[in-house]
Amino acid sequence: MGDVHQLGISKASHARLLEQWIVETISQHPDKAVAKRWSEMARETAVKFPGPPTPSQTEINLDGLQSLSIDDKEVVLDELERFIGSYFDDVRHQLIQVHAELLGLQKKLAELEVGKE
Repeated sequence: MGDVHQLGISKASHARLLEQWIVETISQHPDKAVAKRWSEMARETAVKFPGPPTPSQTEINLDGLQSLSIDDKEVVLDELERFIGSYFDDVRHQLIQVHAELLGLQKKLAELEVGKE
């Protein structure tokens, strides 16, 4: 029986891309004090949520496919791999959207905090 593999971008690669995006976004802020405070909050969030979680169930039991032909098993495995890859791509996309929302809120908070000093 074939194995199902989830390829695509690794969690570490995703975290590096996220960090780069955050740094570039924050570096554009004209107020260095705001950028410093904003960066602190954003880095903390990025560390907590660096990428899609690793599934808690690490194996899929495909023993029920024994009645299928070898060609049919390959079709099922190929479809399952495409589904899993698509799902993780969707989760990554959503995670970036969440980080974008958080970055916006963190920027506002940093501006308010620095404004009170």
